[in-house]
Amino acid sequence: MPFKSFIMYGFGEIGRLITQLATERRLECVGVVDVNPDLVGRDVGELMGIGKAGITVTSDAEKLIEETKPDMVLHATGSYLDRVYPQISLCAKKGIDLVSTCETLVYPYYRYPTLANQLDNEAKQHNVRIIGAGINPGFLFDYLPAIITASCYDVESISVTRSLDASKRRQSFQKKIGIGMDATTWKNSLESGKITGHVGYAESVALLSKMLNLTLQDVYEKQEPVMSNDGRAKGLQGTAEATTREGVKINLRFIAALGTEEYDEIRIEGKPSITWRSTGTQGDIATASIILNAANLLSYTEPGLKTLTDIPVLRLSR
Repeated sequence: MPFKSFIMYGFGEIGRLITQLATERRLECVGVVDVNPDLVGRDVGELMGIGKAGITVTSDAEKLIEETKPDMVLHATGSYLDRVYPQISLCAKKGIDLVSTCETLVYPYYRYPTLANQLDNEAKQHNVRIIGAGINPGFLFDYLPAIITASCYDVESISVTRSLDASKRRQSFQKKIGIGMDATTWKNSLESGKITGHVGYAESVALLSKMLNLTLQDVYEKQEPVMSNDGRAKGLQGTAEATTREGVKINLRFIAALGTEEYDEIRIEGKPSITWRSTGTQGDIATASIILNAANLLSYTEPGLKTLTDIPVLRLSR
């Protein structure tokens, strides 16, 4: 059954957008968690620009869950499961279903098999469901290509490109792809984790492979800066190349740079070959929408740590 009340765990730009869309669907936000001292204690409605809501941001997730007993936790705090695991584990142990934007949670068994199995056991023990979702990974690089292969008799290769104009994206996104850095600083920042670029290439490959019942063999990920004439990064280009035991080749390419053309393209070589192309997908609102739609479908599966292959077909779900 669709959930009715929720806690928003993480109140950055994506968390606020998820909350906005959820309340427009007449879902009840019973609390917000964030550790940012600039947010703690402030009214949620005022932070969203809609006037006082009578709910203040707290850093104490455990207390908030115990007091409000929500149907769902919507989670948007980080990209790496090892860093956000304590937050997710707490919600599981409190008996609350959770949907997260955490990129590596979309297919956690690739990068964090031990943590994933531990989280799966905790979810089953406490009768809850946990899933990671989003536009990418979670849809454009993996779920959508798999769906398009439904009209193929055979597939030899899958290539997906997502290209977006970074000048149209939020400042925090521009920061994480290293805009304005020189080449050396950019590469050092990526290696040290100061910037992340796009997270989830391998997770997308793994999810796509699982959806097509393919056995993944090798995955090679790479990210490089896209440089402007003045020697400063105007974005990045990242790739993932993979092979499967069945001989299917998978290639993912992500381009995010100032002024670049916006489009999403999927090319499938096979019987028949197919090319699908759009004029681009608005990532933030699409991610928030997928989180809400996945949350509404989550109850149709058994308790445990889930991937998008485990819930009913992802779609608009109110």
